[in-house]
Amino acid sequence: MLPGRQRAKKPMLPPPTSKYIVQRKAEVRMQCNSRALVRAKLLQILDRPRVPPDPIQYPPLQADGLDLSGLSVEHVATAVEMGERCPLLLVRLLRLEGKSLYPVFVLHGTNDSKFTMLQKGFLQRYARLGFVAIGVDSRHMGERAPADKRSGNAAYWEACISAWRVPDGDKQNYPFIWDTVWDMMRLLDWFESDRADVDTSHVGAIGISLGGMQVWFWAALDVRVTAPAPAIGVQSFGYALQNDCWLGRVKSLQPLFDAVTQDLHRPTDAASVHAVWAKLLPGLLEYFDAQYTLSCIAPRPLLIANNAADPRTPRAGVEEAVAIVRPLWGVESRLQLLMDESVAPTPLPAEDWARGHVVTSAMWHEIDKFIGSTSNDVMDDNNKTRLLREETDEWNYHRRLRRRNMRRRRIFARIEPRQRRAFRKLDGGGGSTMKWFEFG
Repeated sequence: MLPGRQRAKKPMLPPPTSKYIVQRKAEVRMQCNSRALVRAKLLQILDRPRVPPDPIQYPPLQADGLDLSGLSVEHVATAVEMGERCPLLLVRLLRLEGKSLYPVFVLHGTNDSKFTMLQKGFLQRYARLGFVAIGVDSRHMGERAPADKRSGNAAYWEACISAWRVPDGDKQNYPFIWDTVWDMMRLLDWFESDRADVDTSHVGAIGISLGGMQVWFWAALDVRVTAPAPAIGVQSFGYALQNDCWLGRVKSLQPLFDAVTQDLHRPTDAASVHAVWAKLLPGLLEYFDAQYTLSCIAPRPLLIANNAADPRTPRAGVEEAVAIVRPLWGVESRLQLLMDESVAPTPLPAEDWARGHVVTSAMWHEIDKFIGSTSNDVMDDNNKTRLLREETDEWNYHRRLRRRNMRRRRIFARIEPRQRRAFRKLDGGGGSTMKWFEFG
C-alpha cells in the first residue's frame, strides 16, 4: 500500500441488541401462532367423531384394457366417519410386494374418479417410479355415489345444493373440498397405524382441479403430507371477488349456482358468490384463503402447478398470494410456482375455460421431478443435512461477523489511541492474522 493512503474500511454490522433479538423472536412466534390458529380453526369446523377404520377388501379389478403389467392393484375401503366409507386403490410393483414404500396420493377432479386415474395411467405412472400409488374417490363421486346417480355427478350436485340450503345453525356438511380433506387425514391415520407396507415418513400428494384444492387444504392441515403438488387448484378466492374474475370458478359449479340463483331470485353476482363460499366453506375469505393456508405448509416442499391460461385459477391472484408467503420458506427452491404459458400467458375468457383448465405434459414433467426429488431428499440423509445447512448458513455468517466486531470493540476499548492506530495500520483494515494480545 502506498504511503499516506489508507485502505477503505469494510462495513461493520452493528451487534444485535437485546431489543432486536426479542423482536425477532416475537415475529417468529407470531408467525407460528398464526399458522397454528388457522389449523385450529379449520379443524374445529371439520372435526367429527372418529371411528375405527374397519377395512374391507374388495375383489381384484378386471384388468381389461388397462396397462397393469408388473403391477399389483389392491381395492379396499375404510371407514372415515360414522356411516361413511372411503374406497381406494393401491397400486405397486409386483417385485416390491411386502416392502414398505412411500405413498403418493393422486386425487381426481370433478366428473372423475379413482378408476379414471387408473384408466389414464396416473396411478401406474407413480407405482412404476417405486411408490405405492393411491387413488381415492372424493365424496359423492365414483363408488361413493349411488349407482343410479353416478352419471353427470348427480349425487355430488345434490349434496352441494343440500349443503347450501341447510338452515343456519343446523348440522352442516362440506361436500365441496373439505369433507374429502377429512377423509384423507383419516386414511393417513390408518396407513400409519395398520399398514406396515406403507411408509408414512414421506407422503406425496398430487391433485388435479378439485383434487388440487383438496391437496392444498389437506397439506395445510396435516403436517404429515411432506410433498404436496396441487395442479390447477390453488387460487385466491378473495382476489377473484375483488377483481370480478370469479365467473370461471362459478362455471365449474354451475348446477349449484343455478340453485343459488333460484333461491336468491337474482342473477349470480359477487354477493351471491360470497354467500356460497360463506356457506360451503365458512371462514374461507377471512382465515383460509391462499395467503393464509399456503403459509401453513411452510417450510415443507411445495409445488403449485397452474396453467396461466386457466380462468378458474386467475394467475395474478395466485402470484400475489405466493409472493406474500414465500419468505416463510427461507430456501426458495422448496416453494415452486409453475405457471405454464403454452396455451396463453393470461387467463382466457370464462366461456373458454376448457382450453386453459388443463394439466400439460410440461406440468406433469415438473410434478414427476418434484415428487422424485423430495423422496430422494428423505431417503438421503446428506441431502437433508444440506437443506438444513442452506437455511442456517446466512444466519451463521452474520453471527460470526457480529462476534468478531464485538471482540474488536472490546480490544479497542482497552488500548491507548496510539496503539489503536498501530493496530489498524498492521491489520490493514480487517482480516489480519495477528492476534489481539500481540498489541496488549
